[in-house]
Amino acid sequence: MSPGGKPIRASVVVATRDRAPLVERLLEALEQQTVARQEFEVVVVDDGSKDATREMLARVDRQADGPFQALRCAESKGPAAARNLGVRSARGSIVAFTDDDCVPERRWLEEALGAFADGVGVVQGTTRAQSGAAGYGVPFSRTMEVGEEDGHYPTCNIFYRREALERVGGFDESFRFACGEDTDLAWRVKAAGYASRFCREAVVIHDVRPPSFGLFLRERRRFADQILLVKRHPHLRRFYYRRYFYQRSHVHAIAALGLMGVAAVGFWPAAGLLPVVWLDRFRHTRFAGAWRRRALLAGELLLADFWELFVFCYASLRYRALLI
Repeated sequence: MSPGGKPIRASVVVATRDRAPLVERLLEALEQQTVARQEFEVVVVDDGSKDATREMLARVDRQADGPFQALRCAESKGPAAARNLGVRSARGSIVAFTDDDCVPERRWLEEALGAFADGVGVVQGTTRAQSGAAGYGVPFSRTMEVGEEDGHYPTCNIFYRREALERVGGFDESFRFACGEDTDLAWRVKAAGYASRFCREAVVIHDVRPPSFGLFLRERRRFADQILLVKRHPHLRRFYYRRYFYQRSHVHAIAALGLMGVAAVGFWPAAGLLPVVWLDRFRHTRFAGAWRRRALLAGELLLADFWELFVFCYASLRYRALLI
């Protein structure tokens, strides 16, 4: 029950780390939901932040119009562990997840709650990229867009029956990074006999992160947890190019390495085929700007291909499952 005596219908769980301004913006949007504020609680788990998140959450706790919990991990344990902590503290029969780089529209919670029916354990909503954001669609930027139930079930906009989460044991904390743990959870819930449903009217707006080549490279290690995902759920290989390649450009990277290796041992004409490989790799890539900028971007994309290939080869050996 909420302090006002009304039953808590839902718990909105958010895991965050070092993003105080973004979390505060999200919490302001949650205060504007069309569901009565006393009928849902907000649970924020601070996963070992070193910025002003702790102080900001204490201030929000004093000002919140409805049930609010601020939990803290002394040190970062990853998003799966942080969300599990939030779920254990949640009191609603429905647990909603969104991320700190998202803003839910006002009817988000109301629409999703209305989509639950007998046997439905998972409801996924629509995720749209921030309209007019700089960097949208540019290489090395990042956002999320979901317009249908495509089998990935990201936590930026997903709802579960709490009983379903408890039945499968919540998020698998073997997924240390924010990649794959959400997809794994949804498929385990579905395997437990619960149906899923897509609710187009439950909308969140996802930030567009400006392009950053350096940040892109640093983040690649977390994407290697995709290999753990396909090891646990082999049928999800259908998401990947020819089932065993993370993306098509990795095939070009392997071909290029092979040609350079052959040229290095003495058959130098093999190097003449490299332009053919690169032309095929970039045939669907749109370049803008002066030729120097285009050349720099092409070089960055090639380096990214090689780095990704290395990371996925390493992780394939680590998890003893092939996805390169």
